[in-house]
Amino acid sequence: MNTRRERRNDVGFLFLSLAFVWLAAFWTAKAVSIDPSHRYYQDAMRSPDVSWVRNERLEAISDEEWEKFLPLCPDFVLELRSPSDPLRVVQKKMEEYMGNGARLGWLLDPARRQVHLYRPRARPQVLENPENLPGEPVLNRFVLDVRQVWAAMARRK
Repeated sequence: MNTRRERRNDVGFLFLSLAFVWLAAFWTAKAVSIDPSHRYYQDAMRSPDVSWVRNERLEAISDEEWEKFLPLCPDFVLELRSPSDPLRVVQKKMEEYMGNGARLGWLLDPARRQVHLYRPRARPQVLENPENLPGEPVLNRFVLDVRQVWAAMARRK
């Protein structure tokens, strides 16, 4: 049996494998990770399910800061809504990322087969069961096959 946590990890690793193929081709960032912690104002820390940070921003971080929580908000964040997560709670989290400098955010809701697309200074856009999700302009030339996410989240016996 495949638990919710295992399915969530499957999606995280799926995204990372696709992202690493993309990085190998275009090498525009060093940090693509599952559950990284970012401290982007005062003592607030957040850990999106997946995040990405541009190289030039990472190069400005000291060695000491690198060993701790990254003192910045990622350029890209992905949150995967679990069945136990109230939608409004995850939406507020996404709004917080955007308000602190994220340039692109994806909230994936497998139960509803929706993707909430977040961009700075814009209302979130809700996509109903999209097949693909382009990362432009932040994740240049990266396209997520959302069908793979839905398949990874499907309950398997």
